[in-house]
Amino acid sequence: MPAGLARKTTGVRDSDGYILPVWQGPVLMTVAPLLVEQMRAALDSHDLDAFVDFFHEDYLGERPRHPDAPPSTREDVRGNWTEVLRDVPDLRVEIPASVQEGNTIWSEWRAYGTSRSGATLELRGVFILGVRDGRVAWSRMYFEPVEQAGSPLPSFLAVPPPPLE
Repeated sequence: MPAGLARKTTGVRDSDGYILPVWQGPVLMTVAPLLVEQMRAALDSHDLDAFVDFFHEDYLGERPRHPDAPPSTREDVRGNWTEVLRDVPDLRVEIPASVQEGNTIWSEWRAYGTSRSGATLELRGVFILGVRDGRVAWSRMYFEPVEQAGSPLPSFLAVPPPPLE
């Protein structure tokens, strides 16, 4: 990207239907699709019920990096995020970039905070979301812990959290 310019997330379509970036101003202009911003805000405020409400009852999520894992359900979403929020009480969530084309949203996520054990937790990755009637019907998740300096991923995952009091 040329110095001093930033990409706006909207643009014009080329003959193949791809959105071409519009260079504008000195800052990165990002406007997340409303659904993704609402999901981020619910997680960021630790409102698990509001977050889970964004998923259809018949939601199925796949993790292509883990082909033997069963698809995730809406209840798995609740269980997984309950565990994360319980272990990382100061969890914050950001969406550095996202774009929507029809009923599909591609979004980059970053979740970070300090676990009860004192370890830094940072998760980053991409969620591809299929939208039906304003809610997530399916997803493909590429969301993994970020290795911390001096703590390679396997040792980070091997440290159990302390018991809840």
